[in-house]
Amino acid sequence: MAENKELKKFYDFISDFGLESSVLDKLGVIIKRSRYVFASSIELKNSMELISTDFFSIGMPIGEIKKDFIPTPELIDFLSLHSPRKVIVDDKSEWMFLCKKDIFKKGLKKSFLKKDHGRVFVQNKFNENLGLARFVRDGNIALKHLVDKGAYIRKEI
Repeated sequence: MAENKELKKFYDFISDFGLESSVLDKLGVIIKRSRYVFASSIELKNSMELISTDFFSIGMPIGEIKKDFIPTPELIDFLSLHSPRKVIVDDKSEWMFLCKKDIFKKGLKKSFLKKDHGRVFVQNKFNENLGLARFVRDGNIALKHLVDKGAYIRKEI
């Protein structure tokens, strides 16, 4: 029961993007191990369980459950392909965002939203996903950094 309550944080996170259930089906089976969440094919899950039910990871890592659900850059990439909740930023803002910085209003080049609120996928001018941010109304800051692709590089240092 506790696992279902924790996985609810994952499903609540996903629901914010208004994706069709068929998009989530492409992820496969959602599996929680410890505080980590993975997406796997049913075939891989069944094969792993034949070997051992005590495996730590499987398939694609999609996040970690702490106080809230923390998505991986892989999940953000996947979701951004299927969601209209995107903004495009200029070159300087792209670099700053990848360095874990917030985005100023002048760095926003285009928004695909009717209303600027909630979480959005941050894209560069080539429509490549950089990460996830949340709209804020704080002086010159437009987007609050949440997750970016620089996370893995920073983890290695």
